[in-house]
Amino acid sequence: MKKYAIMALVCMFLIGLAVPVLAKVTIKNNTDIRFEVEIKDSRARKSYFLNTSEKQSFTTSQGGGKVTIYKKGEEITKSAFDDGDCFIIVIEGENVVIKKVRNL
Repeated sequence: MKKYAIMALVCMFLIGLAVPVLAKVTIKNNTDIRFEVEIKDSRARKSYFLNTSEKQSFTTSQGGGKVTIYKKGEEITKSAFDDGDCFIIVIEGENVVIKKVRNL
């Protein structure tokens, strides 16, 4: 019986090592403009569209990466992120700003 329990524990450990470690970054668009969001991490570069007053969480690699905001194909702003970071997109004067916040 102990033999099976140890084998099961070892199998679970090996499966845990085989699964890639994933992280999450959350972004909320607090403007009335639709933006393209590009998430670039160590694994890939992916683009998403973020509508007005929309909040999305994106799965990324644990090492972090960069988030870039585009409006009509033109880069507006970018910021680096780590695991679990939360950002909010706001308009300050004439500039579109991406701010790091604690909770969304």
